Amino acid sequence: MKTSEEIKHTATPWKIRKDSFSDRLEIESSDGLAAIAKLIGYGDATTTPRVAKTHEEYAANAAFIVRAVNAHDALVNALRRIDNEVDEGLTVPDGVMLEIRKALAMAEGKGE
Repeated sequence: MKTSEEIKHTATPWKIRKDSFSDRLEIESSDGLAAIAKLIGYGDATTTPRVAKTHEEYAANAAFIVRAVNAHDALVNALRRIDNEVDEGLTVPDGVMLEIRKALAMAEGKGE
């Protein structure tokens, strides 16, 4: 059995597609060949266990997921480059480096 480190996610970029038969949104691969996630929807949280209260919030949540996933590798690479440059003598305030290293740890699944 493969470990979580050996299993790779679907290649980015991801995109949002509206289901042609319903109001549901799906996150899929950019070529449209892989469905990554089907988002449940929105509604009254008192009667239905939904997170988003409106279709606009539901769509914004989907867009945020896709934007975050698609930006992930570029942001991690930029932070690693800064971290490496600090090792080579670049001066960055300690508080900033602490934030960079915390963000990298989170992105690598090692942080909160």
